[in-house]
Amino acid sequence: MSDRLVAARVIHQVLSGVSLDAALARLDEVAEASSRPTIRALSYGVLRHFERLQALLDQLLERPLRNRDSQVKYLILCGLFELEDGKKPPHAIVSESVKAARQLR
Repeated sequence: MSDRLVAARVIHQVLSGVSLDAALARLDEVAEASSRPTIRALSYGVLRHFERLQALLDQLLERPLRNRDSQVKYLILCGLFELEDGKKPPHAIVSESVKAARQLR
């Protein structure tokens, strides 16, 4: 499972009422040790800037995503956060986000 998809699931859990510490504690079950820093950085970053990223996403979408597409929304927010962060090339971020979305089917 991709780091972005795990981060999207952590974000979903937190926004559903689970504490961030509890959601991140579950990483041991699904993520390799080498992936955990990336997952934490994405989760913290998106949650820290959630309102701004959500407003940006709302401007980019022609119509809102459905509630059942929440994990796709959180994947997009992870991508937007990374694009603003500027530590990776934009084409790599988009490519990795699309690969993660394919895992959702």
